[in-house]
Order: sequence, then C-alpha cells, then structure tokens
Amino acid sequence: WSDWIDLLLGEGLLGPGARTVAYSYIGPELTAAIYRDGTIGHAKEHLEATGHALHARMESAVGGDAWVSVNKAVVTQASAAIPGAFPPLIGWSAGEGTVSTLGWILFGVLFFWQIPHFMAVAWTYRGDYSTVHFPMLPVRDLSGRRVAIWSLLNTLALIVVSLLPIWHGLASNAYGLAAGLLGAWFLWRAVVFLRPEGRDLAARKLFLASIAYLPLVLGALVADRLINS
Repeated sequence: WSDWIDLLLGEGLLGPGARTVAYSYIGPELTAAIYRDGTIGHAKEHLEATGHALHARMESAVGGDAWVSVNKAVVTQASAAIPGAFPPLIGWSAGEGTVSTLGWILFGVLFFWQIPHFMAVAWTYRGDYSTVHFPMLPVRDLSGRRVAIWSLLNTLALIVVSLLPIWHGLASNAYGLAAGLLGAWFLWRAVVFLRPEGRDLAARKLFLASIAYLPLVLGALVADRLINS
C-alpha cells in the first residue's frame, strides 16, 4: 500500500484531495484471539500504522487522506473470487506482453470455478462458520437449496467459459471434447448437490470433483496449445 502510494505521489499522479482506503476485518469477539491479538492482529496493527503514516504524507503532498476502514464483514464470496481469478490473467498477460482474450477466459474459468468449490466446503463446515458467527450463505440457508442452486448456476457459467477458446479459435476440437466431458462430470456433481437427500455427501463429492476438474481442464488447454502451436 505504502509503496504504491509513494510511487503515485512521486510520479505526480495523485490529484488534489486524493483519498486512499484500505479495508480491514475484525471478526466477532470469539475470534479476537486470532484476528486482533494473534499474528493476523499484528498485521492489522501494521496496516493501521501505515495508514497513519500515509495520511500524513498525502495531507502534506496533495491535501489528501489515507484511511483504514475496519469492518465486521467486507466482501461476499462472489466478490472475493475476483482476486483469486487474477493470477492466471496476470501470468498469461505477462507471457504475451498484453491483456488478451485467452487471458480473460482464464480469469473467467478461475472465477466461476471458485463458487461451487467454496460452496461445497462451506456447506460441509457450516457448523464451524455458524459457531464463529460468520454469515456465509450455508449458515443462513439451513435447507441448502440456495447453496446448491448458486453452485449449479456458476458451474454452468464455468462450462460455457471453458469452451470459449473453441469459439475464438484459440484451441482445437480435441480440447473442446476434453473440456466438455470434464464440464459434464462437474455439472453432474453440482446437480446431485441439488438433492436434499444425501446433500452432505454430495457436497464432499462436489468438492473433490472441483479439485480434480481445474488442473485437468487447464492441463488440457496447455497441452492443446503446445501441440498445436
């Protein structure tokens, strides 16, 4: 945070009255030993000290402000999937020297994959999330119906995005066949998760399927690109 703001200030890229905000999370009293008093808490103390130092520098340089917003909850799982999907886009863009269509496709694959993956985990451990008063969807949706539907919708979106390289001429039909078969298998696990009977077992199987699906579909794309390059 500090390095980034210092760079912007040094290059004269911050206008008068510019403001910067960092978000922090304190959690409920039950987790204070971790989020406030433990190792993570020390990181938060460093963030707050950085905020004070940045505030002084920005106020002096451009009449600006730097703030740390301390929240009980900051983001949803869907929005948290955005930073989780950036690494393949960054890597691909660095390799090509530009942000290209395939880079954004990889971003989409990682984004939509995270939702059924995490919903399966969160449903399995919903009791733990409830104990620490963490308001995940599986905690609020006692039946699991909305959890399962949300997982299914994102799985469908994942399959569509995974097949986009064929549409854009960036992969061969062999990759399309592999991605289609893997997607159908993953989709089946998400469909089974819809059934109220045996939902706990279905969640664990969906989780295991998600772990297998991602390296297999990405590996198929890499292999296809290497063979046909």
